[in-house]
Amino acid sequence: MTNDLRVLCIEDSEDDVILLRRNLKKEGYDPLIKQITNAEEMREALSIENWDVVICDYLMPDFDVESALDILQMNNLDIPFIIVSGTISDEAAVAMMKLGAHDYLTKDNLSRLVPAIRREIDEAKIRQMQRDSEDALQESEQRHRMLVDSMGDTVFVLDKDCKVSEYYSSFGFGEIKDPEKMVGKHIDEIVPGTNAALFENIVARVLADGKLMLIDSFIHIDGIQKWFSASLNLHEDKEHVVVAARDISDIKAAEEEIRAAHRMATLYLDIMGHDIRNYLQAMLISSDLLLDSSRSVREQELLERISDSIKRCEDIISNVQATGDLLSSPRKSMCLCKSVKETVHEFEKENELVKVNLQCDIPKAPISANEHIHTLIMNLLTNASKHNLEENNRIWVEVREADGGYDVLVSDNGPGIPNTKKTELFNPERRFGGVGIHQSKQITEKYGGCISVQDRIDGNSSEGACFKIWLPRQKPQ
Repeated sequence: MTNDLRVLCIEDSEDDVILLRRNLKKEGYDPLIKQITNAEEMREALSIENWDVVICDYLMPDFDVESALDILQMNNLDIPFIIVSGTISDEAAVAMMKLGAHDYLTKDNLSRLVPAIRREIDEAKIRQMQRDSEDALQESEQRHRMLVDSMGDTVFVLDKDCKVSEYYSSFGFGEIKDPEKMVGKHIDEIVPGTNAALFENIVARVLADGKLMLIDSFIHIDGIQKWFSASLNLHEDKEHVVVAARDISDIKAAEEEIRAAHRMATLYLDIMGHDIRNYLQAMLISSDLLLDSSRSVREQELLERISDSIKRCEDIISNVQATGDLLSSPRKSMCLCKSVKETVHEFEKENELVKVNLQCDIPKAPISANEHIHTLIMNLLTNASKHNLEENNRIWVEVREADGGYDVLVSDNGPGIPNTKKTELFNPERRFGGVGIHQSKQITEKYGGCISVQDRIDGNSSEGACFKIWLPRQKPQ
């Protein structure tokens, strides 16, 4: 068995290529890496060499991911295409995956690179095996069965009425377990409901234009939801469609868990780094000034500033750690008004100089939440007070019924938020908001709600801000 790996690397940084080579060697590969930076070099490389994997930077001055994918597809090459980037939003990554990229990861998380390469190379081999099996359908039925059984796939042939004419499976697809009983069955007896309608529509399209179609769908087998990836291709007789399906339930579940954990971890780590660096910078400046000052009131002020910055850093870390289990923590029925009142009372005890006006007169306000509702409300109260330099520091909290749920409004008489920042305040890529703001967004969305910011006095952004949270009313059990 050889550990040779032929890598076509679309990258404009020599240092990143060196780092890539080092990571591959560390994992036991002997890589042959060709670095290219533009479309012409890519076309030439594909024409003279066979490559195991294409690794592409997301941002380059003379080339982009979409163009690279176009070239790969125009050459009809099924080569794993992995995006490696310094930074990329979930929306951009999803768009690139829809265009044909197989995976993406950030340059600060290259530990995932080799597992991703191995997985995608294996998947490419499986896809090739599926194509080979479909080409082999013209041969004997026994050969069909052997191929399908060895692959662990289900392959069946549908006529124009979506009835099964041939069926091969090593594990049983759908509710009917006996392969012999599948012949003659309509697709809705195998995959009922909307999935059957989806198959009917795609079979008609394949018969009409002859193009290969790929779908991911789910069915319920023995009461369990199973995900399948299926390819539908025109049979050689032009009157039937060959369906090759594979159970990808475990892959779907694992990928979703990894993506969710990655998004959360990346967001919080980035924001923590941003905020902590700001406060550490304040500590550094204060310390430098302290070295040149004598023992005086000024010295005491600097020491207090250092202490305050340290405390803020500790608070940031504590807040992030407090919601580490946000995604997995179960929800239960809670009274929103009670939670708001308890949190406001705790805030007032810790901030005696801040005057809070609370309006929460709804007798019952049931929501589906958990202990993080306290963090959500406390974040907004703290945010409203810490940026307010007015001597008469005031906060208004109101809970009211709205659109099948409840609005929680937290307003202040501070400096407000400029209109140019309002739309980007909750954008994790811009990071205008601190940990508390983005944490509040995560908690709100966990509860099925939404969060926004507006002026306390409509049209006057300098008279304070108003954060509004909407949470859905819990439906009666």
